Amino acid sequence: MHVLLLALQAKNGNRNSLEQLVKIYYEDIYRYIYRKVSNEQIAMDLTQETFLKLTKAFPQYKIEAKFTTFLYTIARNVVIDYYRWSSNRKEEGVVEEPSCSPYEEVDQKMYIESVLKQLPKEQVECIELYYYEGLKYNAIATILNLPVSTVKTRVRLGLKKCKVIMEGDEQYENVGCKERIAEA
Repeated sequence: MHVLLLALQAKNGNRNSLEQLVKIYYEDIYRYIYRKVSNEQIAMDLTQETFLKLTKAFPQYKIEAKFTTFLYTIARNVVIDYYRWSSNRKEEGVVEEPSCSPYEEVDQKMYIESVLKQLPKEQVECIELYYYEGLKYNAIATILNLPVSTVKTRVRLGLKKCKVIMEGDEQYENVGCKERIAEA
């Protein structure tokens, strides 16, 4: 069934349509959040929270807008809220258990992650949404509340910086996104 039709039905209270949307997008949202928090349990909790917030936010959803943009905006806000909450807990003296890297088992992903960590956070967020989530510049601009030109610039500059970081590195030859980075 077409996503727009499912979204319209879910907006009108159809529980089955909502469940289908969750099935379609759960893994994508989980993966997006996991890259942000690097902890399986926290990512699962925040993914659940994202879909709970989706049900409450459906009255604000405009059918003209792309559903994925609406959903990723909610997910992004859930992550932002989580970090605000975490920051407040640290100020109160509550210690969180350390999280492990999501790329521990895959050398290639670890390498890419180490390169991305050297970029400004704003560039990483745009690159992740564009390459990992497959979103278009317009959708990213809407999610981040930025002009499309800013999103394009952040992706381009981020990839150029990746290229500079990777030049002369032996592992560079093994990185799967080499072609994309070389184009920057």
